[in-house]
Amino acid sequence: MKIRKPKTTNWSDYNKKLEQRGSINLWIHEDLIKDLNDGKVQPPEGGNGRPFEFPDALIELLLMVRTVYKFPLRQTIGLGKNLFPLMGLNVEKIGIPHFSTLSRRAGTLKVTLDTIASKGPLNLALDSTGLKVYGEGEWKVRQHGVGKRRTWRKIHFAIDTNSFMVHGVVVSTNDLHDSRGGTQLIDLVEGDIASAHGDGAYDTVTMRKKIRERGAKPIIPPREDAKPHGDNPDLKERNEAIQFIEDGVAKGMTLQEARKAWKESVGYHQRSLVETHMHRFKNAFSDKLQSRRFENQATEVFLKTKLLNRITALGMPEIKKVA
Repeated sequence: MKIRKPKTTNWSDYNKKLEQRGSINLWIHEDLIKDLNDGKVQPPEGGNGRPFEFPDALIELLLMVRTVYKFPLRQTIGLGKNLFPLMGLNVEKIGIPHFSTLSRRAGTLKVTLDTIASKGPLNLALDSTGLKVYGEGEWKVRQHGVGKRRTWRKIHFAIDTNSFMVHGVVVSTNDLHDSRGGTQLIDLVEGDIASAHGDGAYDTVTMRKKIRERGAKPIIPPREDAKPHGDNPDLKERNEAIQFIEDGVAKGMTLQEARKAWKESVGYHQRSLVETHMHRFKNAFSDKLQSRRFENQATEVFLKTKLLNRITALGMPEIKKVA
């Protein structure tokens, strides 16, 4: 029996894309620098008190630099003062915010994910992972156990399985159930959706209804002890999955074999791509968050996701299986 192994078929082009990931223009666009110098990007209007002095674009630019170099806020300001003039940004005219201003503005910054347009309806894969915040290191935990300050933030992702672009991200405390995070993700995704893949944690009526409201097909495995649930149209795919599995068992399959056969028949295993994305996310930016306040932590995750989308837009390896 021949074993089919994955092979990358566009190494020459992909190598060039990997080099471009190190280009400073990846996160500092020339058009943005020109717009800042020309005064086309204005500070947002605030409420009561002193008006904002710096535009959101400059705040986001500094926070992106911080994300790439993993600097504290003070060092980020110092790097900006030296780096931006070299990039053509008129620092004397525009100014550089104080590190405390950068921290405050980070909590209210609105970040777009810079997704590329899809050629058709999206096939989404949903899942969540945890990121550490101000907790003890692994060595301390191993020696003395987990202290009360150790905590996590839960990050929920919705990626397009065709383009690998992240179309939705939700940041929550570690007690938010995946199905509730999933409904929020579906609301965030713009455009048409063809399907949404999720593991058994998303097997709730509310989640399935939310997916069907968008005209999409939920591809979510039922629990092993699941039973058909009447004629509820929101549970149509769930009832079909249960029937498929029961028919397989009746034909002599084990329960696990029947569930595996159902997963293969509906293309459920595309869901694993979101796990690959989470590995890429942590490999690129680590599994820790620098910020202390929840609002700033959310902005940090959004910026990292935006940067990862930019990296993805440069180009991905083209892989096919060969004997």
